[in-house]
Amino acid sequence: MKTLFAVYNAKSSEVADEYENYLEKKKIALVESEPHIISYEIYRIDSIFGPAVTKPQNLPTEPPYQFVAKIEVTSIEEFDNAEQTPEAQEFTKEYSAFLDPSTVLTIGHRIESKK
Repeated sequence: MKTLFAVYNAKSSEVADEYENYLEKKKIALVESEPHIISYEIYRIDSIFGPAVTKPQNLPTEPPYQFVAKIEVTSIEEFDNAEQTPEAQEFTKEYSAFLDPSTVLTIGHRIESKK
């Protein structure tokens, strides 16, 4: 199992509200129904809680990203192959209309205690 993390913004705060509605009514259920998706969690970031370690000189007043998604997939290859289908390309085009192009998609793994 591999885990993808996406951090991204909507095109504007008004569009972010529309996108959240789209997530609730369509995208979450559709993504979760895909056989290569083990789990899909998406969060809308509301505010900055504070510095993680030490207070930097210029702590931003707004979060750098509005949304964070955690996507566990059966394999990167299966995910990538599924994303190449015409249906997936059309779906990506549909939801991308809400988003700023600064989306960052990363691959990670869970770090667990070695006790």
